[in-house]
Amino acid sequence: MQAFHADAVDLPLPPGHRFPVGKYRLLRDSVQASMPEVQVTAAGPVSAGELALVHEPAWIGAVFEGRTTPEQQREIGFPWSEQMVERSRRSVGATIAAARAALLEDAGVAANLAGGTHHAYAHKGSGYCVFNDVAVAARLLQIDWQRRWRRQQHRALHVWVIDLDVHQGNGTASIFANDPTVFTLSLHGARNFPFRKEASALPPARVRLAGTPPSAGGAVDGRRLWPRHRHHGAPAPADLARRRGAPAHMGDRPRDGGGGTIGLMSTRAQPQERSGYPHFRTITTRWMDNDAYGHVNNVVYYSYFDTVVNHWLIERGVLDIHQGEVIGLVVETQCNYFAPLAFPQTLQAGLRVAQLGRSSVRYEVGLFADGEPLSAAAGHFVHVYVDRATRRPVALPRSLLDALQPLRADGTSAP
Repeated sequence: MQAFHADAVDLPLPPGHRFPVGKYRLLRDSVQASMPEVQVTAAGPVSAGELALVHEPAWIGAVFEGRTTPEQQREIGFPWSEQMVERSRRSVGATIAAARAALLEDAGVAANLAGGTHHAYAHKGSGYCVFNDVAVAARLLQIDWQRRWRRQQHRALHVWVIDLDVHQGNGTASIFANDPTVFTLSLHGARNFPFRKEASALPPARVRLAGTPPSAGGAVDGRRLWPRHRHHGAPAPADLARRRGAPAHMGDRPRDGGGGTIGLMSTRAQPQERSGYPHFRTITTRWMDNDAYGHVNNVVYYSYFDTVVNHWLIERGVLDIHQGEVIGLVVETQCNYFAPLAFPQTLQAGLRVAQLGRSSVRYEVGLFADGEPLSAAAGHFVHVYVDRATRRPVALPRSLLDALQPLRADGTSAP
């Protein structure tokens, strides 16, 4: 068995600080002394690009560059220091290493001796947690899984996050809100930190464990939990488990319909398959597309959306950007990000029309790295077509409807 640690970097704290940072070194010493068969390895740091799969660039930059505010430092509970940054990066790196050893190296089980930073949100740290190790590891494992099995056309990796800490994993629940590929369970105290619990996709229920008095709440059989969730359209999470506060065991591997713990489930958008798009256009990334973290800036994705849509319309003679009497104005746009893109890289933009109104069109776009079966990003925007002079909505011209017909996602004919 492999175990990874992050205590090679000391975390300087003020005298009398309440956080027991020495416990990690004591745990490592104990494991090495009592379990010599366990291979204990120092973890490397997670990169900024890997963190960006989960965390907002503004938060990553503030931490890396020492720009966290006093209020942010108070919420985390640690003063900023270079050692704090390095220790936080290595804590995430240890969970990534353990997850890869367990799943991709077929070890079956591995451990991080200093992980569980489940209070960190995408945009901030909290409760002694700077970055969310489990969330970043889950995202990277999903990407690794796609790359390893893409030729065998395996389904996307579905992840279980089983959190048995006395505190709710509020940051994890928030990050994976509306994600059908990640199933979160949290069993925690009702009246402790965080005092504002995150809402789940299902209404929260009070739970009592076997042997506790009825006053603690109504008992719920964990074996009945998954069938309840299945009705909400989420896939069976049967690929990867992550537990805190309890010893790992090979028998803990999740099975469909099984389980003896209960908690909160949350869902989020998932990558799209190439087969869902009838048209593709190749786009080459540019040097200017990259941001300070070495991957394509979030706002640039929207320019890719514009490129594939308007190229289709101009090629078919239904958009004259200089003289046309009818033009399309973007009134709504949105993008979900699943994996980083960067310069230099070639990508394919998939295009489909999801909905036609009297004067509006909803385009949906998936951005795929070259050769990848699932999208690195997917989103949509809505065009409302208006008279160029008056800017009043007009009915979609017949020529435009005919040009959009091959892109219809539902296969129906234009009205």
